[in-house]
Amino acid sequence: MTSKLYDFAIIGNSPATKLLAALLTRDHKRRCVLLGDNQVRFRLPQFSCSSFAPLTRPEHWSLLEQTILETLKLLGRIGAKAAIRRGNALCLAQNQLSRETLSHIRTMVAIHGHTAQVTGPHLLPSDSIGFSFADQVHLDLIGVEPHLNRWLDDLGVLRATSQGLKLLKDGSSTLSIGDETLAFRQTIFLDDQALVDHLPLPQWPRVVRRQIYSSLLIAPNRPLVAPMVFDIDSGSSLVSLSGGGVNLMAVGDTTLAYADAERLLETIGGGEIVGQRHFTRLLTTDGLPAFGRVGIGSGADVVLSAEPYASFLVPALARWIGGVPTETEAAYFAERLVTRSNKSLSEAVPTRIASSS
Repeated sequence: MTSKLYDFAIIGNSPATKLLAALLTRDHKRRCVLLGDNQVRFRLPQFSCSSFAPLTRPEHWSLLEQTILETLKLLGRIGAKAAIRRGNALCLAQNQLSRETLSHIRTMVAIHGHTAQVTGPHLLPSDSIGFSFADQVHLDLIGVEPHLNRWLDDLGVLRATSQGLKLLKDGSSTLSIGDETLAFRQTIFLDDQALVDHLPLPQWPRVVRRQIYSSLLIAPNRPLVAPMVFDIDSGSSLVSLSGGGVNLMAVGDTTLAYADAERLLETIGGGEIVGQRHFTRLLTTDGLPAFGRVGIGSGADVVLSAEPYASFLVPALARWIGGVPTETEAAYFAERLVTRSNKSLSEAVPTRIASSS
């Protein structure tokens, strides 16, 4: 049996995973293997890829202002321009705290040059207010996947499944494929379920918690008011898909997801639910995303609670992992380590998520 040594095993199925593997290989000269399932088109997604998220921290918007442009240029260069969808993102709020959060987000976005317009009540669910944030970006998952796969092939990045991966406590891992053993100096998880499967519970950082999510495929009776819709209270979101369908990503089981679908689609006459699945997502107790090693200076690396904007953060993430972040990027990730104990920073947490903690 032969053995090959690589720098990174990068585990996940999302565009963010593939972008990270490509950039670490091309720009940072690391030897990477991507471990995940490429058949995104054959199942309901567990993630979406949007430049917008209802987040309040100013440093988040400052960093994304640069990395969104980098990501879009990369996608254009590999021929994936047609998978880039531009449009408004509608953000909704019901209770008083959520309304205050929405107002703050509007201020943050305006500081960075994006306009936000009040949306008329006739276009909104009952008892909600909404702002429409202009010129946001969403990636078509099915459209972008073949371009990313081709780019990885051109870079010589091996792709395989993570089945049989053996993760060690120091963060290294091995994987046997036929008569060959692949050894990895470090393992990076961007797939929540894979992390649940491979990381022993005693190694889980305190800031991490599990949350059930549901994904519904809906045939709407009319188009959405905006191609991206985010509901601060429930934490649920709607995204228009190519072909006219809508994907609802809901916090909770399918019972809650059906209720969200009824409420969020009421102004367009509802729709027919034609597919559903539920899955586990890993969130953080303070609402911030989490990065880095699960132990102090050791263990596997993780990227958690960074949906739906993770793909647009990858250029900075690759520089940080590659050891050459800018000063701004280093500060951003240092404040969001998965092992953090600093309680001075937090992010707005949807009411439904907070109440289930």
